[in-house]
Amino acid sequence: MKKKGVIALVLCGAMCASVVGCGDTVKTAPVDTDEAEARRAAFRTEGDAEENAAFEAFAKDLFVEEVSANSLDLHFTLRDYEAYGIERPVPGLLGEGVDEDYYADKLAELLTFDCDALSRENQIAYLTLKQDFEASEAANDLTYTGTNFNPSSGLHTNLITVFTEYEFTCAEDIEDYLVYLSEVPEVFDLLVEDERSLVEQGYGLSDATLDFVIEQCEDVYGNGTDSPILSVNNEKIAELGLSASDTEDYQNRNKEAIVGTFLPAYRDLIEELKAFKGKGTNDLGLSNYGEGGKDYYAYLLKSTVGYAGSVDDLFQGLQNELTDIYNELIDTLYASDVAFTAYETWMKWYYDGKGPLPQPTDPIGVLDYFAEEVEQLFPSIGETTYSVKYVPEELQSSYANVLAYYLIPPIDDYLHGSITVNQNSGGTPAQLLMTLAHEGYPGHLYQNVYFGNSDPLPIRQLYSYSCYTEGWAVYSECEALRLYPFGVYSNYVYRFSKMDTYINYILSVLVEIGVHYYSWTAEDVASFLTRNGMVPDTAEEFTQSIAMMPGVYISYGVGIYMMSSLRDYAESVLASDFDEVEFNTLILDIGPCNYDVLNAMVKEYYEAEA
Repeated sequence: MKKKGVIALVLCGAMCASVVGCGDTVKTAPVDTDEAEARRAAFRTEGDAEENAAFEAFAKDLFVEEVSANSLDLHFTLRDYEAYGIERPVPGLLGEGVDEDYYADKLAELLTFDCDALSRENQIAYLTLKQDFEASEAANDLTYTGTNFNPSSGLHTNLITVFTEYEFTCAEDIEDYLVYLSEVPEVFDLLVEDERSLVEQGYGLSDATLDFVIEQCEDVYGNGTDSPILSVNNEKIAELGLSASDTEDYQNRNKEAIVGTFLPAYRDLIEELKAFKGKGTNDLGLSNYGEGGKDYYAYLLKSTVGYAGSVDDLFQGLQNELTDIYNELIDTLYASDVAFTAYETWMKWYYDGKGPLPQPTDPIGVLDYFAEEVEQLFPSIGETTYSVKYVPEELQSSYANVLAYYLIPPIDDYLHGSITVNQNSGGTPAQLLMTLAHEGYPGHLYQNVYFGNSDPLPIRQLYSYSCYTEGWAVYSECEALRLYPFGVYSNYVYRFSKMDTYINYILSVLVEIGVHYYSWTAEDVASFLTRNGMVPDTAEEFTQSIAMMPGVYISYGVGIYMMSSLRDYAESVLASDFDEVEFNTLILDIGPCNYDVLNAMVKEYYEAEA
C-alpha cells in the first residue's frame, strides 16, 4: 500500500562524498549533420493520433489525481492549479490514503494502450509509468517498508526547508501554512506509532541512529522559543502588501504557531524517540534485519533507479566502472612528470583552496559565465530567469554541509528557478564552482528548463526520477569544467575533477549496497576501501553513516554510472564521428525517466550504427 504522503522533497542538491583525492579540452567532433539528422528522424515517431490522444487524456487525469492528493505538494507543484481544473484543496499535511489495488488498477488501465502506436515522447512516458506501477505494486509484498526517521529524508529534518521555502502569494497561503504548522504534532504522533509498530516487529532503529535523529530534533527545537521559520516567514508576510493590521496579526499568529505548537511537537518527539532506545537490535545495514530488510533495500534500489536487473549485476557493473576509472587515473598520472605536478596543483585547488588556479567566490558571476558558455557542449535553452539567494544566517547551521541547492519551481512557472547558496558551508571556492555547475548551468536548473521547454506531459514532471536528474547533474558539472578558464591546467583540472567525483560517488554507492544488501561490517568496508587504494581509517564512521541512511547515495552513484556508461556506448558505436552535443541533446530530449528506459532509448537511437 502506498503510504499517506507528506510533502515530497522539491530540492536538488549535490552530495558531499569525499573519499579520495579526470577527458580532453573542449571540442566538438565534425559530425556529419545529414547522418545525425537521419538518426534523429529514425528515432522520432509520431504514432497514431487517436491512440496518442487517449493516452494523453489518461496521463492528464492521472496527474490531476496524484497532484491533488496532498495540498502541500500541490502548493509546490503548481502555481495556477485552477488552470488544470483543480479547486483549492482543504489544507492538510497528510495526503489521501491509497488502497492496495490502486497501482494494480492503474497498471491494468495503462496496459490497454498500444505502446508501439504512441509517439516517441508518449512511449517514454508509457514505459516509465509501467515500471513505476509495477514497482509500487510489488511494494505490497514487502514485510518491511523503512523507517519514517531516516536522518537524510525524514520529515523531522525536512520541515525546516519546507516551511522556509513555502511561498506566500496571498493571505490564503498564510492561512494554509498556519494549518500545516498546527498539524505537525498529529503527524509526528502518527509517525511515532508507525515506528513503535516497527520496533515490535524487530525493526527498531539502533541507538546510534536514534541519537543522531534526536540531535537533529534538538537542533530544530533549540531553546523552544525561536526558530528560523519565524523570522524568515514574518519577513515574507511583511512583503506581501497586506494592511498593517493584517500583517501584524499574521506575524503574531505565526509566532504563536511556531512557539506554541511547532517547537513543542519537536520537544515531545524527542522524548518519544528516547523511549525507543535500547530496543533496536541492528547496528548495521538493512540486510541485518533479515530477508525483510534485504528485500526492502533491493526494492529501494530498483525503484529509485528504475532497473529491472539483479542487484548482483548492478553491483558488478558499478565495480567494473570503478576499476576502469582507477586505471584511467593511473594511466594519466604516469603519462608524464607534468601530470604529477598538475595533480598536486589540482589537489591544493580543490581540497585546500590554495594555489595558482582560479578561486571563484562570486556565485552569480559563476552562473552567468556558465550560462554564456554552455552552448559549446550543450544545446541552447534560450532565455530564462533565475534568482540567487543566500541561506539566512539563522539557518546556516541547518545546512552545515550544503554549499548550495536548487529549488525546483512549479511546473507551470519552470523558467523562474532559484539557487540558494550557503556562504558558511566551509567548502572551498573550487567546490563551490562545481556545486554551482551541478545546481545551475548545465545541471539541475538548465536540465529542468530544457525539459520544460519541450512541453512534456505534466505527469512526467510530477514524479521524481532522481537517478536521471542527479546523474545528469554530476555528469554535466564535470563536463562544465572544460568550459572554465584554467589556462595550461585546463585539461588536467577537468580530468582529475571528473575522476575524483566519479570515484567518490560510485565507491560510496558500492559501500552502501555492501552494507545494506550484502551485510558488510565496518571490517568489510575497511577491506573494500583498502583494495581500492583508500586509507581505511574512516571505515567505521563511514559504515555507521551509511547504515543510518539507506538510499542516500543511490541516485548519485548509480546515476553517474548510468550517464557514463551510455556515453561510452555512444562513443564506441560512432568512434571518431561521435558528437557530444548530439549525445547531450539526446539525453535531454529523452528527459527524466527510469534507468532501463533511458538505456533502451539511447541504444535504439544509436543501434543503426552498431
